[in-house]
Amino acid sequence: MLKQVQHDEVGGRRPTLLTYENGLLLLLGVTFGVVFIDRNALTTLMPFIQKEFGLSNTQVGLLAACLSITWGLSGYAIGAISDRAGRRKPFLIAAVLLFSLTAMVSGFAQGFLSLLVARLAMGLAEGPVFPLSQSLLATTSSEHRRGLNAGLMQATITSLIGLIAAPVLLVTVADSHGWRAAFYVASVPGLLMALLMARFIREPKVARPLAAEGHGGMPQMALLRVRNVMLCLGIAICEVSWMVIAWAFLPLYFTQIRHFAPETMGYLIGALGVSSAIFGLALPALSDRIGRKPVVVFFSAVALIIPLGVAFGPPDPLMAGILLLIGWSASGIFPIFMATIPAESVPASSLGAAIGLVGGLAEVLGGFFGPPAAGLLADRFGLDAPLVLMGVLAVISTILALGLIETHPRRRAAP
Repeated sequence: MLKQVQHDEVGGRRPTLLTYENGLLLLLGVTFGVVFIDRNALTTLMPFIQKEFGLSNTQVGLLAACLSITWGLSGYAIGAISDRAGRRKPFLIAAVLLFSLTAMVSGFAQGFLSLLVARLAMGLAEGPVFPLSQSLLATTSSEHRRGLNAGLMQATITSLIGLIAAPVLLVTVADSHGWRAAFYVASVPGLLMALLMARFIREPKVARPLAAEGHGGMPQMALLRVRNVMLCLGIAICEVSWMVIAWAFLPLYFTQIRHFAPETMGYLIGALGVSSAIFGLALPALSDRIGRKPVVVFFSAVALIIPLGVAFGPPDPLMAGILLLIGWSASGIFPIFMATIPAESVPASSLGAAIGLVGGLAEVLGGFFGPPAAGLLADRFGLDAPLVLMGVLAVISTILALGLIETHPRRRAAP
């Protein structure tokens, strides 16, 4: 399946679909989708868990956020270690095995504290999967497909599994067998993916040059002085916070404010995955054609549709689903500012550290602090408050995106 098919210059044959690049893309995309089944299981099942444990909105926010801090720290640390070791595969397999085991532990939780500990452990295990996967993919991808591949892996394939099928499946299992059983079901696919990666992934022998000319070798701390890396970090902090707040509080808003049935809520959250699958493919591919910056700027602003549509849209599930589909298109730019732009802004030798830095600090600063802040605001002002915070974050990320320097190989500005 993953056998490399080389281009035949004499015969003029074009590569078939059965190339190593395409096989690796599919394998890593499915694996990252499995990660998102486990990561989003808690927020999808929160209406069931909150009722049993009597959790406040602040506690809901903390549970959604705690995974982000360990996810971010481990993602950056292991990404940097893998750069120094010159190897990605063994770290990636170990991470996938560990997160599958920690996902199961959530089903044994007996209250807020034990659930918090389980989520912290899961974050440690899951964090490295993103930078390691994107680093492997970036060094294997053809130049004209770098943005497309990043989007397919991080958004489209992931969404089909972790954001479309998973909410419906998990809510169905929770309704029939309880929310604990849903966690057990969510933990199984990762074990299979670890076996497949051990069999098929091979370490890249030669890294492709990804960075713009003029950067040269770069110490890790010098990454903080690269303009695009810092701007992408700021955008990622805002956008990750925007996304995690949505995951944590939209299920509660739909069931408590809109009074939709849990099954309806599951389908609406699944609509987010449909949007991610479509635009996670379309927007990185569009950035391969017109450049990275205009796509990130425009769709950062589109993120405003989610809080505005949920708060002021008609109380109709169909209209709510349409607004979610449109507004969640902003998720399609995540692979661009979290992987593609950093990868094209630094030397290949710093690739894992750069992607890990942006994704890791975004998780720590945005994913960890955003949801508890939203929870505190919700306890004091009601469930409309998290929507206001999401709107503010969308505006800030749009302003930051205006400062990006274009990195597309054929369209980037001169240094």
